[in-house]
Amino acid sequence: MVHTDYSKVSLPPVLTHQPTPASCTLPATNNWLGQYGFCISFGPQEKPTKSTAWTYSEMKDKLYVNMGTACPVRFHTTHPPPPGSVLRAMAVFTKPEYVKDVVKRCLNHSSPSDVTNENHPAPDHLIRCESPQAYYVMDSNSERQSVIVPFENPQVGMSYTTYLFKFMCLGSCVGGLNRRPIKIVFTLENKCGLCMGRQSLEVRICACPGRDRRTDEKHFERQHEPHSQGLGEAVKRTSNEICQEFVTVAPAPKKPKSNNEDDEIFTIKVIMKITMHDKT
Repeated sequence: MVHTDYSKVSLPPVLTHQPTPASCTLPATNNWLGQYGFCISFGPQEKPTKSTAWTYSEMKDKLYVNMGTACPVRFHTTHPPPPGSVLRAMAVFTKPEYVKDVVKRCLNHSSPSDVTNENHPAPDHLIRCESPQAYYVMDSNSERQSVIVPFENPQVGMSYTTYLFKFMCLGSCVGGLNRRPIKIVFTLENKCGLCMGRQSLEVRICACPGRDRRTDEKHFERQHEPHSQGLGEAVKRTSNEICQEFVTVAPAPKKPKSNNEDDEIFTIKVIMKITMHDKT
């Protein structure tokens, strides 16, 4: 593999360069702290509502965000990486049948006439970073797209560095994501493009982040709630749940004959069974 020395590259807005980790047919998406303890986090959030611009679910480890919203992502390291290190953000599809496909914006949103693309050098890139030093890459082999920004060490008194990322297409857009779930893979790389740490995050780009988060979390809780319940709570008795199993008819003990046939007595023995169903 030929590596690119980022410290010797002028930073144009869009750069097609030699093969990098982005050129892999199946990019790695596992979390890896690496020797520098690379990880990401999100700041405190207000109670998610339908109108919230973005929200992060710790339960699902998933980000819900509006299209075009600047979302702050915190980057942590246990100690400073070497000079010239960069951050890369790249989108990949999560389902096996789509993982080889390149993630791009739909034709409508990537059109030069779209208001979101005014004076922007990479209109078809899904991910944008709100940094004047960010530049956009399309790998020459795989055609995968990513955005790269120089890694800045945290300021004095801070344990992390914050970057603002935007996601520029809805998950429902036909010809783009087309309802296919995606992950954003953040990598910490040295100046030669070698990965030193990796974190991936599932992202849903939607119109109502708060609503979609609550829906997903409720579904997740139902899937993981205990199924065993006490007998007293599990038994439900209704009139239509009691059925007759069988009826036996036996003659009563013999008594002196009577001239009146209506005086003959029979005993009817009825055995009932109660059917119990678990509560649903």
